Amino acid sequence: PTVLMIEPAMRWSYFDNGRYYGDLYVITAQKRPVAVFALFRWFHPVVRAYACATSLDNANVVARRNGKILWQPHSSAVKWEQLPNAEPPSRSRPKRLVQMRRIARRLSGEVSDRREADRHMMKKLRLLSQPIYRYSADDADGAIFAFANGTTPAVLLCVEADLSPNTIGWRYGFARRW
Repeated sequence: PTVLMIEPAMRWSYFDNGRYYGDLYVITAQKRPVAVFALFRWFHPVVRAYACATSLDNANVVARRNGKILWQPHSSAVKWEQLPNAEPPSRSRPKRLVQMRRIARRLSGEVSDRREADRHMMKKLRLLSQPIYRYSADDADGAIFAFANGTTPAVLLCVEADLSPNTIGWRYGFARRW
């Protein structure tokens, strides 16, 4: 079995149809992100606590409480795509972060708002300026960026430089966070 590490990635708040606050955590195995989960509490108009999780890898991750399985994804929410016509990843780790930010700015995210039955609205999400998580593992260097509604991360963007000798290049993938 692999030892999983849980690292806090960000704290967020939201004020729209209520007031709630949350924390986002990244679960890693051998330095690579395998899942994210959020714990958040709603304070108005009701008081409740919630948790949600998103798989970022095909790793066999299981969340249990008192022996009962609460979450066991069957596959990754991220569908990786090669980034065509991109400049090769730099040899410098700090310069690769600059490249990852450029890649993230080329992409965008939207969320559908279906709270009202008679309307279907698309809401453009904003890219948070800093990655919420950065990692280096084996032959890869990557970051997780968030497209947010306010400060609430709604869509995650994973950008990774594949530095293995046979494939040097970039790949990316999106994962819905809620």
